Amino acid sequence: MYIFSKKSSFLLVLYTTQFIPLGFFFGAIPAILATNGVSMETIGTIYMLGLIWVIKFLWAPFIDKNKISFLKGHYRSWLIVVQILLSLSMFICSFYPITSSFTVSLILILFINFFSSTQDICVDGLVVNSIKKEQLQYANSMQTAGTFLGSFIGLCLPLYSYEVYTWKVTLSILSVFVISPTLLLLFYKEKINDIKPERVSYFKILGFLGNKKVLKLLIIMTPAYFVVEGSFSLIQQLLIKNEWTLIQIAISQNIIGSFFGIFAAFLSGYIMGFLGKYKSYFLISTLILFDIIVMINLELFVNNHILTTLFLSYNYFCLGLFMTLYYTFIMENSSREFAGTQVNIQHGLMLFVSLVFTKIFLSISSMYGFKIAFICLACIYLFSYFYAIWRFKNEN
Repeated sequence: MYIFSKKSSFLLVLYTTQFIPLGFFFGAIPAILATNGVSMETIGTIYMLGLIWVIKFLWAPFIDKNKISFLKGHYRSWLIVVQILLSLSMFICSFYPITSSFTVSLILILFINFFSSTQDICVDGLVVNSIKKEQLQYANSMQTAGTFLGSFIGLCLPLYSYEVYTWKVTLSILSVFVISPTLLLLFYKEKINDIKPERVSYFKILGFLGNKKVLKLLIIMTPAYFVVEGSFSLIQQLLIKNEWTLIQIAISQNIIGSFFGIFAAFLSGYIMGFLGKYKSYFLISTLILFDIIVMINLELFVNNHILTTLFLSYNYFCLGLFMTLYYTFIMENSSREFAGTQVNIQHGLMLFVSLVFTKIFLSISSMYGFKIAFICLACIYLFSYFYAIWRFKNEN
């Protein structure tokens, strides 16, 4: 079975370390700042640092076209260098606590996001060029599972370490986790793509988004992506507002919830293999519809930790199913020549919308309450849900 192969385990490790910094900077840090009385508007600005992930397609063509000559392999050579720089930048950041050196920390976080997003380009390019199309859903199960596992380590470990030890100890530990796959890369033999990409303009790269198949995917997937991914910032702030401690959030949302997300990630690959991508989409999107209905009424039972934990587990389960499907769609749309570029320009656009919506809905929740924010979110999702039904019905 592919999921239990050496290659899949290797991908799981790479994706896990890639998402450790994101779990820390966009999960643990907002929680730490919120407990120190920082406003939701300022916390929303922290999330906007993720915009570096939106524009990573700007340097993706350079990585697709070139390799580092003194190291073997194409994407492998970049991965070795990028992981070293990522680990080093996190270690430097350990000397500048965000509560006392806010501006310096933000600058370093920007660099960390740059290296982490560049690693994502390299791993995506590696997957598209080395995995057969009929096995992409299983490789993307590893990607989604790695996202959860990396976010789990990046959020839960720092929340515990920060309260018990210091910022410096926390970042130092994370930097060791991040650099660990470099040892595996030294023994990895990459299958090199013989087709070298020609030099293209950014207008041609952006023109890729004009493809009807790509546009349809973006319209259908972007609202669902925000519901299952972007809503976590709203939910986390609601929990903190209702006096949930950092440890309680970590246990309910990122330990128990992540377990269900990882399970769903593995399950999703087999669901797609059995039902096909389009039937899988309607099954998963319907499950997400129930998720957002419960989300609207979350304030009614947010102080009941058992019920809220059950909801968060279901929320993560839907996320695990959807993200595997989502990554499979965008990788199938991408060519081998510009794998890193085309995967990330699709993902970047969806992420941009999600980040903007996160900022908007945090402001809405601050002014009008969380329920109104979730209702607005539901309206956007319903549009994409019925649009997808209409499009697929006409095509078939």
